[in-house]
Amino acid sequence: YGLLIYPPHARTPGEGMFLFAGLLITGIFSMQYGQLIMCWESRSFDKIVTSGLRMHDYFRGKFWLFFTANAISFLLTLPYAFYGYRIALINLACFLYNSGINAFIILFLGTYNTRRIDLGKGVLFNYEGTTFVHFLLFFPLLGLPFLVYWLFTLSGNPEAGMLAVGFAGAAGLTFSGGFIRLITKQFNSRKYKILNGFRT
Repeated sequence: YGLLIYPPHARTPGEGMFLFAGLLITGIFSMQYGQLIMCWESRSFDKIVTSGLRMHDYFRGKFWLFFTANAISFLLTLPYAFYGYRIALINLACFLYNSGINAFIILFLGTYNTRRIDLGKGVLFNYEGTTFVHFLLFFPLLGLPFLVYWLFTLSGNPEAGMLAVGFAGAAGLTFSGGFIRLITKQFNSRKYKILNGFRT
């Protein structure tokens, strides 16, 4: 994606396409894997819930999985800085946003997953566990940071928009413990619906 967007196709540093590319390439794993969070373990989810593992620890582990994958993706984008150091700064802001905001949106919305996945089946054209709602997930993941950026762009300060995106992500990381507690509470309120869905 970066090779299609970063070269001279987009000459204005900080324009929206840079934000789109940064969000996508620093968060593609968490977006793709996360849209079916818990469904991947649906076959053995009863065992997970009854094994004594605290669901708070389960969601904290998933968060750190997302954070690590996003960090690796960000590090792999650093060579794009040869097209301009601002690209690295934009990707840093996107990495922070994906890790501090989008990761928790994915985990929260994942508590509405109730369709099982059989990992023994082939993966090619296998849409098991996927609904139209999963495709709608990308709207808040990409739309909210664009809204923040756009509000600052209207005032003629796109650099502040990028800074706000990164700051929002950093703030989300600061309050990660509270977000995980909220997600765990949401899961507990829907636990039996999720388990019943995974059994059918």
